[in-house]
Amino acid sequence: MSNYGIEASKRRAKKKAEREEQKLNEKPKSLKKKKLKAPNIDWAPLDNKNIDKIKFNSIDWNDESTTTHSQYLKEKLIDEDLHMQLLKMPPGSGKTAIAVETLGRIQEELDEKIPFVVISTRKSVEGLGWHRTIKWWNECYPDNQLKPEMITTVDKFKALCQHNQSKVKLMKSFNKNAILVLDEAHSYKNPTGQRAKQLQKLSMFKRLTLTATPLTNNQIDDIMSYLIMAGEYKNKSDFKRVSGLGDLIGFRGAYMIYDEDGRVNEFLWPYYNTMMEQWGKYLYRPDVNFRDLNMPEVDRQVIQLERSPELQSDMRSLASAKRKRMFDSSMDYYMEAIERLHNDKQRLNTLIEIIQKGNVIQPLIFYQNIPVKEVIEERLKKEHIHYQLVSGDTSLNDIDFDSDDPILIQYKSGSESIEFKHSNTSIFYQNQWSYFTFDQARGRNRRRGMEHEITHYNIIADDPLDERIYDSTELREELNEEMIQEAIDKAAEIYES
Repeated sequence: MSNYGIEASKRRAKKKAEREEQKLNEKPKSLKKKKLKAPNIDWAPLDNKNIDKIKFNSIDWNDESTTTHSQYLKEKLIDEDLHMQLLKMPPGSGKTAIAVETLGRIQEELDEKIPFVVISTRKSVEGLGWHRTIKWWNECYPDNQLKPEMITTVDKFKALCQHNQSKVKLMKSFNKNAILVLDEAHSYKNPTGQRAKQLQKLSMFKRLTLTATPLTNNQIDDIMSYLIMAGEYKNKSDFKRVSGLGDLIGFRGAYMIYDEDGRVNEFLWPYYNTMMEQWGKYLYRPDVNFRDLNMPEVDRQVIQLERSPELQSDMRSLASAKRKRMFDSSMDYYMEAIERLHNDKQRLNTLIEIIQKGNVIQPLIFYQNIPVKEVIEERLKKEHIHYQLVSGDTSLNDIDFDSDDPILIQYKSGSESIEFKHSNTSIFYQNQWSYFTFDQARGRNRRRGMEHEITHYNIIADDPLDERIYDSTELREELNEEMIQEAIDKAAEIYES
């Protein structure tokens, strides 16, 4: 039998000891609280010189797929005077264009310049999607120019609101008709998080919010968060007190509304129905015809790997080491199991085979954990395959978007706000816990106006852990640690039997 599990546990124990020793040797930080300086309002200029370097597909502002939606949003925000609208559309389907046209139509109707702030992610701003779209609007409508203020990250916005001096300065940039545009609105979902709390300091201004996946499994929690953002409730405590659904916070889905036979809970239903009616006022989820939107076709291919004798032996050894309590926690075992699954020769060979296909252009290779990235990098270097890397430290200015080379992308850093219009292949080498993150990643090379077909590959090991993670995306679930623990226990049983 392989001694892989014993060696893996020793390796992790050694790394942990090294980290603890490093902490002991670090100089203690000063306990004196530093006085925070007022941060500068660092607007991202619209006249970015890099815009002209990037290919841009012109937008038909009279197209029904943008005009109809922008007209609806304008009526809700201005004519019906609602405080917020949330636009839900799939990645790459044109949310930015609809938002820009909405702002243009509002400005046209009010016949005055509307100050608005676009708050987006750093990579979104660096990608110049907003800049390009607004610039195109201004070229088409010279008498109705949009002059936005751009804040490059949600955390920078949070910092501005936290300091009174910068908050006052920020508010002076607005008038009563000002609009906050929140790109990737899910970043503000947690009502007890600092981002959401700071946003509430600007509650007097209307919000146009955009996201592809507003809801996760915790449906009640998510809807509560958006209703607080819209001003229906003051905070989480107010929602729990008023809505009648406080006991359902934290439960996955809306399962508590129904009994085990699928019958409606007569007591909870009126409260649930009221919440959904409130939610319906602020959510705009238009039917999307991908053909009408000129979205490229996607060929989804799932590659199910066979379990090699070597992998079987190593996973059995890991299960044995776990049973003998040689890992500090189940998550330590999980991380080691994931690393071993992705270091499998068969999985790496499959990756190389896909990359080297004659019709593959700029394949996007998605991973989650650093050890998995290192495994992939080692193999790419061995095959003398030049690649690019997108991680938390990567500036988009350093990426060659026209290159045919593979791009190794960390889900967390590259699943949102970046467009790879040159790419025709995505390889989900490591499967993703979160359906939301996975759905965002699928949209990186599927954008409106692209003319070539796209192929998406999911590589799945013959293993309960990997299969469970993949299944969660098919079921549109957000995996939690409890669900992962169940998969771990199942894997241990299988490998030890």
